Amino acid sequence: MSVFSNARKAKLKEDILNVENWIPFVITFLITNGIIKES
Repeated sequence: MSVFSNARKAKLKEDILNVENWIPFVITFLITNGIIKES
């Protein structure tokens, strides 16, 4: 069970370090902020 947990943590760490995974969130964030600033 702990091996599985460690594997999941390593995968999660990879996902966090993979910038491509953040691009959609960043775009959404910028669009949302742009809309808020314009209004």
